[in-house]
Amino acid sequence: MSSPSTIFSLLLLLLLSTKAFSYEDLVTKTCKEASKNNKKIDYNFCVNALKSYPTTKSCTNGLTCLGKVSLTLVKNNVSKTTSMIQTLLKNNDKAIDPNTKAVLADCSDLYVESSSTIDEATKDFMANRLNDANSKVSSVMTSVGTCEEGFQDLGVGSSNPLTKQNDNASNLCSLALYIMKSVNKTS
Repeated sequence: MSSPSTIFSLLLLLLLSTKAFSYEDLVTKTCKEASKNNKKIDYNFCVNALKSYPTTKSCTNGLTCLGKVSLTLVKNNVSKTTSMIQTLLKNNDKAIDPNTKAVLADCSDLYVESSSTIDEATKDFMANRLNDANSKVSSVMTSVGTCEEGFQDLGVGSSNPLTKQNDNASNLCSLALYIMKSVNKTS
């Protein structure tokens, strides 16, 4: 006959493994659906992004949690990119021409504004004002695109120092928009 502590340990192990499976399953399912329904969302990018945020492991209760995580990922990207731009502008690097610096300054303004916009979007999302949150995330995505277009207009191509950050921000916004749309369907 098994002792009560052995039974408790087995139940706890079962509960923990089920919770871990549920989070993995939720991320996998969400990313499969997202990449299938939105060509801008790459499955591997989606899985890696969502799993990179520690809180995702507690997202066993559905898309609302993943929605908050996705908005936090956008916020983190925007904050890091803003810092990167500020560093590039402060370095007074002679290798950066004045036109590129002007575009960086424009991008800085766009990203600073995007930071407060994504904060507002998160508040709207958590208050179940999904249309407002959607509009604000779309606005952030537009700002990121405007930043990228500034470099394209200069013709700097591969020397754009923000291409990766802009692409990541755009992809994260697409993911957040998809998840919010999915939450809206289930509400």
